[in-house]
Amino acid sequence: MELIPPPSASDAFESGLRADWARRGWDPAGLSLLVCVSGGADSIALLNVCHRLAPRLRFRVSAVHIDHRLRDESAADAEFVARACSRLGIGLKTFVLDPAGRAPRESVEMWARRERYDRFDAAAREAGADAILTAHHRDDLVETFFQRLYRGTGPRGLAAIPFRRGRIVRPLLDRPRGQIRAYAGALGIEWREDASNADVTLNRNWFRHRYLPALRARESDLDARVAAMAAVMAAIGAGFASLEAMDEALLRDAEGAPYLDAAVLAEKVRQEDRESIRFWLQSLARVAAPSAGMASAPTVTPAIVREFLRQWLNGSDALRMQIAPGLAFVREKRGIYCVRAGSLLESGHPQAKKTCSPQVQRVILDNGSALATWRWGERKFTLTARRYPRPAGLVFPASSEDRAIFDADRISCTLQVRIRKDGDHFSPLGTQSRSRKLKTFFNEEKVPAALRDSLPIVVSGDVPAWVPGYGISDFFKVGGSTTHILELVMICENP
Repeated sequence: MELIPPPSASDAFESGLRADWARRGWDPAGLSLLVCVSGGADSIALLNVCHRLAPRLRFRVSAVHIDHRLRDESAADAEFVARACSRLGIGLKTFVLDPAGRAPRESVEMWARRERYDRFDAAAREAGADAILTAHHRDDLVETFFQRLYRGTGPRGLAAIPFRRGRIVRPLLDRPRGQIRAYAGALGIEWREDASNADVTLNRNWFRHRYLPALRARESDLDARVAAMAAVMAAIGAGFASLEAMDEALLRDAEGAPYLDAAVLAEKVRQEDRESIRFWLQSLARVAAPSAGMASAPTVTPAIVREFLRQWLNGSDALRMQIAPGLAFVREKRGIYCVRAGSLLESGHPQAKKTCSPQVQRVILDNGSALATWRWGERKFTLTARRYPRPAGLVFPASSEDRAIFDADRISCTLQVRIRKDGDHFSPLGTQSRSRKLKTFFNEEKVPAALRDSLPIVVSGDVPAWVPGYGISDFFKVGGSTTHILELVMICENP
């Protein structure tokens, strides 16, 4: 048995970030990411996070730097960023601005922000980036919250800084400044200090250096409480927007059946407005529940929204997901309907033919937990999932016939349990993620031919993760950097 060493401080920070992203529903795997780098501690830390995680998560990284020419040190900052990117082998695009082009009545801050984001968009188009990453963190969110409260604002303003808006993503937003600097220190990386950040005549700096330290001295959990309040304000603001657009979104067809208009919904998906999407799906379920013989609608949880978006973004017209026994969302040409799950199969609905195979079961993990029960023919299966911090001194166990553990941060929040299909590859434990055809693995393990087309396989992101009774994939194993465990137990109650 292998005694697994504890993760380093930098590994633990990165695992925590990945857990933040999973909770937020953001998955950078396979994307092209543009990192905005000023040279300060936060952006340099973000650059290094992306560089270190890119091989594991298979995303591409490029960088952009803006020289605003507002400080004597700005040219030295640009040179520092260029050297940092060169050492990491990351491509860099630098823009040099001319403050003389600022409109007479425009503040320096507003001019710099507008020009900066215009250049970010230009660099993203040139690099073919899917997302633009900025290094805002929780301290920035708290400062913004109080600045806006001070000058007077509504719920949307008190939402402060969103984790995502369009292509802009803020991967460090749930982490405090102190943790980010500790991470940079653990890696031994250098950064530049902007002397203007100490100037308390600027409003943000007064909040940062004078006002907030006094509040934090009285309330040690101030930042966490403000971040939670900002999230509530964001939800309220999104609720207002959802209500304003409800008449355009929730419609009825010629037969009187309610549905969500595909075009209006697509715009919310493009804006990544998950609160509106959740509100609309919940409203659709509430209207449709009585016709399905249900007294009340099931709750549309964030996990359901994540799975809905995953299927929508895959571009499949066969979107179908069950949200409760007997009730499912399905996609048709005009939009999303909420129907009795059984009625699709009984009527030979085309959606059923495409996606309702009795030998595919989707399991959505809600904060790492799930309990799912289903039938394949005469057999009844139950799968339970549980996420928990890795115990100290964990000895990695071999998977048993009905139980296995995985690195929780490597597993998708949506699992499939299905039989094998053409093209499946599997990386048995101990093969350093070298894959082979699943058919070859079955031959090596001497799986009886009569069982191969009925053996349930647990799949994460279309990659087989566990063949119960035969082993887990090396790619999802618990390793030295693992901070959280996902434990799966699958039982056939009548084998």
